[in-house]
Amino acid sequence: MHDNRIKRFYYFFKPNGFIRRFLIQIYLISLHLFNKILHILPFELWKRCICGFVGIKLNKGATLCSGVRFMAFGKCIIGERTLINRDCLLDNRNGLQIGSDVSLATGVKIFTQGHDVDDENFKIIGSSVIIEDHVCVFSSALIMPNIKLSKNCVVYAGSVV
Repeated sequence: MHDNRIKRFYYFFKPNGFIRRFLIQIYLISLHLFNKILHILPFELWKRCICGFVGIKLNKGATLCSGVRFMAFGKCIIGERTLINRDCLLDNRNGLQIGSDVSLATGVKIFTQGHDVDDENFKIIGSSVIIEDHVCVFSSALIMPNIKLSKNCVVYAGSVV
């Protein structure tokens, strides 16, 4: 009887147990709700407030159009007068820094994590992405982990960087 209780306790609190999976689901649901709320907010001040509440820093004059999605809370700084157009995906799981006067066109995807294709277990690898000031990224470009786009850089439509 005593062993049975220990097994049940271990099932709920082990690293892949019920409680851990439950908390991960709560986190993912709250992230989804955050992205939905961000999508419907009409004013930049409101967006700045809700982003600040979850650790995403939007500096003065930064604009997030509708449909911009984040993949985590925190670890993201967006500079002054930066425009992020609709349907952009910002993966900020390993850190994302976007400078001032940057323009991201529709459908740009920035990733900070991926999988190691040479590893037999396909392990997760990643690194931060830094986009410096006065950068223009055109529509549907993909920016991969561990990239630094220097000042005055231009990335053309559909490019993979």
